[in-house]
Amino acid sequence: EDAAEIETILCSPRDSAERKVGAVLLAHQLLHELVACLLRTVLPGRLFHHAASLPQSLLYSYLAQPEHFSLKELVGNVVAQPIRKHVVYTRTSAEMLALVTNSEQASRRLSSLVEVECSVVDLSQLTRETQLTDELSSFLDGADPRQVLLIGVDTTQVAMTQVNFVRYKVDEMMPATERGPVQKSILILLQVPASDLMVQARYETTFCADWATAFLDAVADDDVKPWLAFAAGLSASSWDESTLQTHLRKWLPSAICAAAKYVELPTETFAAAACSNAGGMDGAVGKSVGAVGEGDAAAGHDEAKRGVLEQRRLFIERMLDCPLADGLCLCDILLSSYTSLWAGEDGRFMLLQAQIKSKLDAVAAGEGQASLLEALSGEVRHMFTKHLLQLVCSVCAEGNGRWFLSGWDDARSLFAPLIVDYFRKLR
Repeated sequence: EDAAEIETILCSPRDSAERKVGAVLLAHQLLHELVACLLRTVLPGRLFHHAASLPQSLLYSYLAQPEHFSLKELVGNVVAQPIRKHVVYTRTSAEMLALVTNSEQASRRLSSLVEVECSVVDLSQLTRETQLTDELSSFLDGADPRQVLLIGVDTTQVAMTQVNFVRYKVDEMMPATERGPVQKSILILLQVPASDLMVQARYETTFCADWATAFLDAVADDDVKPWLAFAAGLSASSWDESTLQTHLRKWLPSAICAAAKYVELPTETFAAAACSNAGGMDGAVGKSVGAVGEGDAAAGHDEAKRGVLEQRRLFIERMLDCPLADGLCLCDILLSSYTSLWAGEDGRFMLLQAQIKSKLDAVAAGEGQASLLEALSGEVRHMFTKHLLQLVCSVCAEGNGRWFLSGWDDARSLFAPLIVDYFRKLR
């Protein structure tokens, strides 16, 4: 409604119906704004831990805000907003600590990640006021192309009075109007240990017109929202085999690399044959293994070890690509057999939902330092790697894997019926 019309309604006689309706609408709008402010700062683990006592529309509204789960989305939202000063909370993690460092490399990495010209400053490295004012003056210069200045704050090392002083200097130095063609935004990123997020307030949140406040769970664009929705039992979040297999295919490369560290093939020449059949990649691996100088034995040993792991990885990839009947391959059997373990007889994935809920309870209690996606899906990924290891061991038992290496094209047609029957029994 137009502001003048609202004022007219609210200034109506005290007992009039218009004033009563206007007061109700105003209270409703204020409540809506308050809930929106709280949703921007609430932790997803704590929110979905109480999903049973909250309306589903509130949970859907939270999941519709991608800036909670992606630094790229968060910075994009910061650039698009008219508010140019932001305080963002996040849990301390190795990923965050690696990103927020006072170096040009970190600034380039952040700029490439968010696709916006950015720079990173570690507040703990700014020991004097002049360093802070010089950094802000350089950033706010109209000729500077940077759009976002990210000030990283490790709350275990920096006093919160310093954060207040930074905000005071930002308010003092940031002009009301832009000096150049580029809109500038300043983002203070507060890293808080996961246990402290649940126990005590490291920094009090104050909602005001000039500063926006939000919570960021992870740097990368992690696909954690389906896991949260499934744990909360939202009506539109039913899982089927294809849903879990989509996640498994994303995890497969890392699972193969992990399996290559633990699997022991009959001989390393067995794995080398897989590299040779893979086509063109064995030469580089062979050079890295064979380039062992007499004066650099330790480095040569590391190169040889990496070469062996690469050979094993290529063998596992070659094995999973083995075509079977009906257009299937071993990878399809691997994903299908593992998915059936979680699906249960009724195919409703109740075991998986109970697993996610238990992990969500642990996150809400402040346990662990991992990201939310790692906390919810870490055990599922770990079991998937073990399942892959079991399949690799079955293939290598009694030399079965040599079917995939000796005369690949000829052996495939010769042994195809035996291979299909063997892996059908495994399944």
